[in-house]
Amino acid sequence: MRVPSSSGGAATTAAASAGLPAAGVGAVSWPRRVILLGPNHRGAGAGLAISPASAWRTPLGDLPVSSRLSAALLAEGPFEEDGKAHAREHALEVIAPFLQVVRPDVEAAFVSVGRADLELCEAAGRAVAEVVKSFARHGEKIAIVVSSDLNHYLDKAANRRKDLRALELLLEGDPEPFFR
Repeated sequence: MRVPSSSGGAATTAAASAGLPAAGVGAVSWPRRVILLGPNHRGAGAGLAISPASAWRTPLGDLPVSSRLSAALLAEGPFEEDGKAHAREHALEVIAPFLQVVRPDVEAAFVSVGRADLELCEAAGRAVAEVVKSFARHGEKIAIVVSSDLNHYLDKAANRRKDLRALELLLEGDPEPFFR
């Protein structure tokens, strides 16, 4: 299976924002398996796409895809296996090297979210919760990482305001404003 590799743009994005992801990733004790969810900027492929690759290539080497975790998500929810949705994306691949540093044996399920549809996202959330509970029943913890990658075009102050508003909405527990 083809291994997606980081693009030059992704390396630049990772380098520019390395402080925050590194601090966040470094502050957590990570289980071996991680579900990574991030936006599909280009709209290609399935609305909720799980990477069919066997590994993702990063500057630190290949990060294996967890076939067990990916299969469980496919069986439980509205996900589809689709490599097109992951082509030329960067929201997930910039996180992968940070995970490799803090947990060298990490495996991940890579999920590209390409449809801003509240019902679809709620169904995905329920499926992720069921999969996490299923693994927990067998003594395995699963981490969930969501990359919002909200924008690339605002200045730092405007970005900060937008990020803080997104955090407020998350803390209020009402996802609907994200879909307006």
